[in-house]
Amino acid sequence: MDGSRIAPNHLARQLAGWDLGKGALHTLLADALRDVLAEGGLTPGSVLPSRRELARVLAVSRMTVGAAYDTLKDEGWVSTRHGAGTRVRMSSQRCAPDWHGDRLRTYAAPDTPLDLSSGALPASPLLSRALRGPWTASVRESLLLDRFVPRGLESTREAVAAAYSEQGLATTTDDIVLTNGSHHALSIVADVLVQPGDTVLVEDPTYRGALDVLGRREARVVGVPCDEEGIDPLALETAVRRDGARLLYVLPTAHNVTGVTWSPRRRREVADVIARTQLPTIDDGSTADLHAGQHPGHLGALVPPGLSISIGSLTKLFWAGIRVGWIRGSAQVLDAAIDRRVTTDLAGSVPSQVLAAELLPLAAEARDLRRAELAHTRDLTVGLLSEYLPGWTYSVPDAGACLWVDAHTDTVALAARLARARIVVIPGSHFSPTDNWTTHLRLPLGRPATLERAIPAIAGFLAEWAGGPREVATSR
Repeated sequence: MDGSRIAPNHLARQLAGWDLGKGALHTLLADALRDVLAEGGLTPGSVLPSRRELARVLAVSRMTVGAAYDTLKDEGWVSTRHGAGTRVRMSSQRCAPDWHGDRLRTYAAPDTPLDLSSGALPASPLLSRALRGPWTASVRESLLLDRFVPRGLESTREAVAAAYSEQGLATTTDDIVLTNGSHHALSIVADVLVQPGDTVLVEDPTYRGALDVLGRREARVVGVPCDEEGIDPLALETAVRRDGARLLYVLPTAHNVTGVTWSPRRRREVADVIARTQLPTIDDGSTADLHAGQHPGHLGALVPPGLSISIGSLTKLFWAGIRVGWIRGSAQVLDAAIDRRVTTDLAGSVPSQVLAAELLPLAAEARDLRRAELAHTRDLTVGLLSEYLPGWTYSVPDAGACLWVDAHTDTVALAARLARARIVVIPGSHFSPTDNWTTHLRLPLGRPATLERAIPAIAGFLAEWAGGPREVATSR
């Protein structure tokens, strides 16, 4: 018997969308819990959240949770004993009890009109210009290729290497491997560097997709606190030595989700810690193009060679649909990365890489356009919050694609309630390895029209619920 207690927020994530079907809520909840158990999301012997705890985060009554638990007990999935809680009896056991692979689940239904679950940005107008350019001729030339190119096209790797060099980190084509976006790059690097049980340090909060990737590698993910200048270097060094960390994952520029860009002093301090502890570090630059002003530089320029692995993509700057990213690293890391990637997708899309090579020279113009667009939406969102939700607090960053907001309420429960009103938000705990930031949520800035409708709708919903939580319905 494992005996570990399942955190209510963790279970709520695995149940995302459980109440979007038709039928009595207790039946829908029992069905969803049964699916999680059958898929191996919970370990036999682990203790489910109490009826009160799960009711709170799902925004339903204790009777609904109790009826669902009773159904599972009658079917033999769980057992209940006074004083010992409700324990899992049966599961496929495919997942570790602290599995994190649920952060990218969304509460959105196909007909959700007000969906703020995604941080993706609209396509840049420069994409249309590039599509009218000579890139199709380069695609035709590439038709002569009679093999897969797992490293990626040399012309595209050359363009990526040139961008790094311009930003102060000397790079050649041999230092680059192309991937299907930065999330894919992170997945490959994690496969290479992380073994089950390894301790990986991250900023708290951090990119929720990284928590999924590291969780699937069965890593022990430890959050390091941050301030307005970036990750705390003293806390970082303490965590490295205390926890025997094998890897650090950070977003130093236009952080996803806070928008913070590390100060030059903080970068040097963190680089010193990395050098002293010989800690391999993934420098995620996927949001760096959203920084206001000149690029502040890469950690790889401040630490000994071989300790920094950089990843990036064209997603934030041009369009998420291009699916071209990259890894910059040592020959040893890149060779291992290629060995891993060919077991899954062999190589990336050649036309997408050709288009990427056409787009990268337009990066400076694209940055100006994207920053102006986000600044406008940021001002719009701040104005809407001031008018409709003045009790919510936040720092206004000068970079990034979202606003990190403290709603001063349990945002897991709030998100569950809003989902039933077809308004989708992502709670702050989804961005923490230990479910911190329970009163925060992320407002993405890529959808100004949706924000203009969603923020007043959220305010109206909260006003309606001012009397306290109650169950919306018992059936559909």
